[in-house]
Amino acid sequence: KSQSDLIIQAMRSGCTEYITKPIDRDQLLEALARVGGRRKERREQIAGQILTFLSAKGGTGATTLAIHLGAHLAQSKKTLLVDLHPDLGDASIFLALPRHQYHFYDLAENTHRLDSEFLQGFVVRHPTGLEVLPAPDGVETARHAGSEALQRIMDFLRAQYQFVIVDCHPGLNEETMLAIDMADYLYLVATPEIPSLRNVARHLEFFGRYDYPRDKIRVIINRHTKSSTI
Repeated sequence: KSQSDLIIQAMRSGCTEYITKPIDRDQLLEALARVGGRRKERREQIAGQILTFLSAKGGTGATTLAIHLGAHLAQSKKTLLVDLHPDLGDASIFLALPRHQYHFYDLAENTHRLDSEFLQGFVVRHPTGLEVLPAPDGVETARHAGSEALQRIMDFLRAQYQFVIVDCHPGLNEETMLAIDMADYLYLVATPEIPSLRNVARHLEFFGRYDYPRDKIRVIINRHTKSSTI
């Protein structure tokens, strides 16, 4: 069928190869070869690093550290900051970015349309060159990306950026665990106070039970005042 509306619908669904009837064997084999080549090319492009920041306890400065690192890397590398908080994300506030119409969880609901051009509608660019995929700016009913959607997004972002920095919500929910699983490095952030350091120890015990590589985890003690408890 060659109606223009069907062709447009097929293109929007991601179709890149078209075969006419009756099917010619050589034409079919050539189309399959082109598809296979693109799949191999995409796999070879996956070279970016995912750096996940997790606060051992709320208020440790994990978001601040993720933002500063992202702004620094963005001076010479293509860098994206993903705010993975389910609501009231702080990254956009700290960077004084304008309120954006879309956020990460909107993208997660449209992974079937994911490509470079579609992603740009969700990303906000900071003057430093850092690109930000924001979290919801308000309080909403809990929304979940789901492991399949999140994995697809992270694989895609890794192929698009040299560094993907993920700022996680404190706690080990489904999205955070997958962001940790897919990370090249996990930065566990604490302040020098007893509850925060206790939480670091408990997190490390948890990761040890599930055989997470120890050299993948970096502990950051963020001492930002002279009068710390410890």
